[in-house]
Formats: sequence, C-alpha cells, structure tokens
Amino acid sequence: MSEEKRMKIWNEIMELKAKETRTKGCANTLRQDELNTILATMEYFGASERFMAQTTWDLRVARYRLFDWIASCIDGRRDCGDGSNDLPIQVLAYSFRKVEGDVDEFIRDLRETDYECDRSYEMIELEE
Repeated sequence: MSEEKRMKIWNEIMELKAKETRTKGCANTLRQDELNTILATMEYFGASERFMAQTTWDLRVARYRLFDWIASCIDGRRDCGDGSNDLPIQVLAYSFRKVEGDVDEFIRDLRETDYECDRSYEMIELEE
C-alpha cells in the first residue's frame, strides 16, 4: 500500500476525534468487558501476545482514546518487532470508521459482525 493510501486512512480515523463518544477529557472510558472484546478480536485475527499486552497497557493504563490508539497503530505502533500482522488493526479501523467513532456501536459491531465472513475490512491495507 502506498504511503498516500495509509495516510488517507490515518486522516479519516483522526477526523473521528470530534465524534468519538464516551471519553472523559483525553481518556477513554472503556469497561473491562469492552477491552476484552477488542482483545478477543485482535487475538482471533492473529495479534501477537506482545501486541495485545501493549494494547492492554495503551487502553487500560494510559487510557488512550480509541481514535488516537487506532491511528497510532496505523502509523506503525502495531509493529512490536515480533512479526505482528495487520489484520487485527484492519478490522478495528474498518469497524471504527464504519460506526463513525461511536464507542458503543464499535463494541457492538465487533461483537455482532462476523468478520470471518464479512471481509469488508480488507479494503484497509496497511502494508507498504
């Protein structure tokens, strides 16, 4: 994927900052069950243990807002130097864009959409 296409997706995610719901200042308000949904999606699509541990820290301890965390993953944060693949972030970025930053809808979408069958997320290519 060209840098231009990756930056287009990054910009689209960043534009959702104003629309992202359920935040407190600069912190996300994810509950543990919602974080578990994100992590389960990542695990299903092949995220490494290291990437999942980093995600847990990013979203539970640092409490990055989702738009910011997803954008940073698109920009390279997903590369934990351990061969992590792009599928987890493709799915999460696609879903977050689809629901236009609504956290409740994002979690619902991850729980209800069968992304094994619905491969719409493949339109988001992150590799150079």
